Amino acid sequence: MRIGKATESILNRSVLKLIRDKNKKSAVSNCAYSIDGEEILASAISTITAPVQNVGYYAVYNAINNLYADGITPQMAMINIMLPAEAEESELKQISRDCKRAADELGISIRGGHTEVTDALTRPLVSAVISGTGRDAASINNHLRKAKAGDAIIMTKWAGIEGSAILADECHDRLKERLPEYIISETSGLKKYISVKDEALIAGDIKASFIHDVSSGGIFAALWELGTKAGCGFQVNLKDIPMRQEIIEVTNCLMVNPYELSSNGSLLFITDEEEIAMRRLEDAGIPAAIIGRVCEGNDRLIINDGEKRFLDKPAADELLRVDELRRI
Repeated sequence: MRIGKATESILNRSVLKLIRDKNKKSAVSNCAYSIDGEEILASAISTITAPVQNVGYYAVYNAINNLYADGITPQMAMINIMLPAEAEESELKQISRDCKRAADELGISIRGGHTEVTDALTRPLVSAVISGTGRDAASINNHLRKAKAGDAIIMTKWAGIEGSAILADECHDRLKERLPEYIISETSGLKKYISVKDEALIAGDIKASFIHDVSSGGIFAALWELGTKAGCGFQVNLKDIPMRQEIIEVTNCLMVNPYELSSNGSLLFITDEEEIAMRRLEDAGIPAAIIGRVCEGNDRLIINDGEKRFLDKPAADELLRVDELRRI
């Protein structure tokens, strides 16, 4: 199998088909949740395998954004840290500090976890499991109304937020050969935007029909997942997908596709209340754009300068090339 997130067909055939149960109070989603009366119990997991700095920080945020997108209030975290045999204790301390920094920013506590050194790994692997609760079953994506033709597809912030911030840190020496230091620094600082809490609350308030945090595989992967989970086709204008200039500079320099680059910090949702949604987002100071529309049928189309093409199945996240990008 290819490196990176399992493909949709493999996931359905070899994982989801085997683990689904007949309990109507639970379902398979980005979050695992159980509904007991009015109480929702939910958890989400994120595992970072890319060889990057701040792995603990990104693992916590990636998991918690899944909860925010489903209208869940996070409460606590469990952290699993696996280290290769040659790792130093100082590396473990730094990972722990990074996890704690993210948890403090998010107002949750780390209640436990597991730490192990193993010769089965060549680099650290960090998993964060975040648990939380909710009170409104209708806030969960699987229970929201179906998307219909003409509904707007709204994207918050920019493509490639998390991935470009990571690349600015990991490939700093290479980037400074061609880019001004202030661009690299500003791109690294984009990590401050990786929470989707505020926009997820707005999307939930207006009863968006599909809410999805844009993470591994970037905006193209998220759009593919939108079509699959919302059961709809769409047309998206490539030039309407918001992008910051510094992200363009960094990804061009490294020859990375920003549309297939981890975009944790961006939220994607469908709504027929686009004017209200855009006004609410603007009032909250959250950049957003209408990037496309739901359409009849199942075609997933990307439009660029009037030319239409079908969206490809998700590719491996460009961030997985970070070792190669450092060397080039």
